[in-house]
Amino acid sequence: MANRTPLHRALAAVVARTADIVVTNSPATAARIARLGGQAHVVSPGVDFERFQPADRDAARRRLGLPLDVRMAMYVGGLSLRKGADVFASALNRTPGWLGVLVGEGELGTMIGQRYPRVLAVGAVEPDAVPAWLNAADVVVVPSRDEPLGLVAVEALASGLPVIASAVGGLADLVAGGVNGILVPPGDEHAIVAALRKLESETLRAQLAGAARASVASHDIRVASEAMADLWLTLGVRT
Repeated sequence: MANRTPLHRALAAVVARTADIVVTNSPATAARIARLGGQAHVVSPGVDFERFQPADRDAARRRLGLPLDVRMAMYVGGLSLRKGADVFASALNRTPGWLGVLVGEGELGTMIGQRYPRVLAVGAVEPDAVPAWLNAADVVVVPSRDEPLGLVAVEALASGLPVIASAVGGLADLVAGGVNGILVPPGDEHAIVAALRKLESETLRAQLAGAARASVASHDIRVASEAMADLWLTLGVRT
């Protein structure tokens, strides 16, 4: 909002500088606050690590009626330009050997259905079903053009999955190339295709998956809740 007009920026700067505490969801967002003259504490919104955890892939696919004998790349989120749903669909439509699955709905849904017939678009699902959809994947792709944090990436990593993500905003803080996933330039479908080709290696996928959950331990909802409680206490508010 601060980037809309000079007036918006001036008002945002007043809030950032005069608040007793500013909390942001990622270092990338904290940097935006710093540019407004404020100082922010970084506390994740948190993910329930009991809901999002590694599980049997084939069992999840059987439950959801998905094929067992294919490498699967998953997208979860709104089908919008900001989230890069079009980039995901285009990349997966042109990558033989991978099934692209889109979970979500939005403004690009009709276009994707018409242009990219090789991509499976399942529409919106109940929140309680999201962990199973992630568990059914081999890789989760988060191709956002802009992203303050990237909660789906946290959920995927907590589920023990490697992530291909755009090197923007909070995603660049979450995903470490060669450690728990692969970073690609935003809007670059060719880079996503190349990353998928690398991840055809079961050895590499297993290596990245092995580091995934521990890499986002600070985003556990219990850790985040304790951090927020400490901040409330500094204001004299008991939680």
